[in-house]
Amino acid sequence: MLVLTAVGAHAATRSHGSCEQSVGIFTKGPLLTANVGNGCGLAKIALGYKKSGILNYADHVDVKIKATCTVGHGEIKDFEKTVTLRREQTKGNGFTTHSLDVFYMCGDDPSGRFTNAEFTFTAPDGTTDGAYSVTKDEYYANSQSAGTNDTSGDIGVGIWGIIVTELGK
Repeated sequence: MLVLTAVGAHAATRSHGSCEQSVGIFTKGPLLTANVGNGCGLAKIALGYKKSGILNYADHVDVKIKATCTVGHGEIKDFEKTVTLRREQTKGNGFTTHSLDVFYMCGDDPSGRFTNAEFTFTAPDGTTDGAYSVTKDEYYANSQSAGTNDTSGDIGVGIWGIIVTELGK
């Protein structure tokens, strides 16, 4: 299953069926996507805009996501969603969403598989940054992962710490 992600963090080994969380973080320019999962059914994503981005002056940014997904039995569909990213609260490192369902970009369809996506960020004053495009192949080629011993039913504190560190770059 693919939902964007990559990080310059330490790789972690997880035993099969472990409920310990792992994250893959993908960054491109100020775009950050984090895919969080475990062996016990957790499948969440978080989207972010890094502190180094030109919109860092704003109190929040909106990201418009245009995604092409394979759904059902191979049908190709386009989806468009906009979500607000709030300023990250612990260190002020950019902006992030709360945890989202892993199928968010594909219309919340559990059969949806991301093929490519484009992310455009907009500040409240109308200034834009983007469009940052990511393909499935680019995602897989550039993904790295890290993990923690968090076992909560949502993105755990340790994983958020990894995401926040990446937002600050």
